[in-house]
Amino acid sequence: MSGQHRQGPPEDCTSCRKLFTVLSEHHQASPDLRLTVAELGTRCGLTREPAQRHLSYLVKHKRVKADGRTPVRGATVTQGGEVPGDASPLQWAVTVATPDRSCGKFLRVLAGQGWSGRIGPADITAAAGVSLRTWKGHRPHLVAARLVQFTPTTVLARDGRHRVRLADRFRLMSGIVVPAPIGDSFAADAAGDQAKALVDSLWWYCASPADMARGYRLVAARLLAGWPAEELLRLVAFEPDEYVSNPYGLLSSRLPDADDPYVVPAELAVREAAGRPRCRSCDVLFAGGRVSPDGLCRECREELTLPLPPVVRVEPTRCHECSHQVGAAQWLCDGCGADQRLPA
Repeated sequence: MSGQHRQGPPEDCTSCRKLFTVLSEHHQASPDLRLTVAELGTRCGLTREPAQRHLSYLVKHKRVKADGRTPVRGATVTQGGEVPGDASPLQWAVTVATPDRSCGKFLRVLAGQGWSGRIGPADITAAAGVSLRTWKGHRPHLVAARLVQFTPTTVLARDGRHRVRLADRFRLMSGIVVPAPIGDSFAADAAGDQAKALVDSLWWYCASPADMARGYRLVAARLLAGWPAEELLRLVAFEPDEYVSNPYGLLSSRLPDADDPYVVPAELAVREAAGRPRCRSCDVLFAGGRVSPDGLCRECREELTLPLPPVVRVEPTRCHECSHQVGAAQWLCDGCGADQRLPA
């Protein structure tokens, strides 16, 4: 079957479905940029020859126009019973307002790799058709707009003494900043318990009692700042490739800075928007399905901005003789009451 496609509808072929999806997303994002067959195959995990075979099959079955790059309007290549899911990264990137057109092009290039991944500057500039200098100038704009988060990646060299820099990891972000909630003593206690459980689950965090307490406080501060526990766990739950001599320093380097707010990842924002978004405080449905930037409904936001009620302190009832605390219905404590019952 090396030279021909198996018989049957394109919907029954996994490679045809992948290829049609890539073509549709690319045509929607960059209709004027024509991909080669090799580039299409790379995005689908195919070599050039199989990609050409599946592309010709899509043209034969009227899913793609004769030019081999334009999907037929209204055509689908969906397996029987399959329901289209959430928006893809490319579909999301097309709808995002970017600082400028070049930033939008770079965002679509990154979205072509998925919601997260690792890609080097050479691959980004080659896909966008620009110079490395242009990419370096626009990368800070995407970071400042909270649309992309980059994380440096290093591995231990073969000599075991030096570290080698790899391509940075990226993660697409929604730009939605979640404000820190207004905490109280109960929230602080809950954050402390969560922080202790999170730090204790890290097998590599073996430190002195003082550093263990410092680690608990460090994680608890991020929880109180609005960072979800599962997001913090994603940042610190990894396998170190060398001996950890300073666990607290490593924990601090993996966690966000104290003044960094929590930004909702793009994938999570898309999934929430695809469903029926609800207020993250009272769980009420948002009117019209449009979620607010802070994830709160109007009533909950107004409650958070109201001044806190005054704290009313109830003084305990005390003995009228010795001032020791007694029950609410008592006049004297047991000792003073016994003294008064003694004969003179």
